[in-house]
Amino acid sequence: MNDKEYRYFNTLKNYILRRLNIKVDIYPLDHKLFISMEEDEEVLGCCHKIRSESGDLKGYLITIDEPYIRACYYGRQTAYSPYSDNQLIETICHEIAHLYIWEHNEDHKNLTNELYDFIVSSIEKNKKL
Repeated sequence: MNDKEYRYFNTLKNYILRRLNIKVDIYPLDHKLFISMEEDEEVLGCCHKIRSESGDLKGYLITIDEPYIRACYYGRQTAYSPYSDNQLIETICHEIAHLYIWEHNEDHKNLTNELYDFIVSSIEKNKKL
């Protein structure tokens, strides 16, 4: 990613973490370099469990796909793009929801939506990011 794309991602990520009062590392990563995927499959974000050598949970790490971040950065500059700030916010909130609900179920979906709605309304209310 170039400097502008990285600053865009960091600004958005840091705002979300600050507003939710959550401490978790979130990094950009080109998932195709590390995850075997079908040709039409896309991994936008991943929440990774970090375990000790004995298998105890030590914490979490979230990665957001670099090409996806880039698409959101440039997509917000055109009205017809499916990529936007809101898409990236939703993806980050989805991965943060995994800190509390690991499975993809209705509770996870509801938590993702609550986090997303809170962040978007906070941005609109404060008119800053």
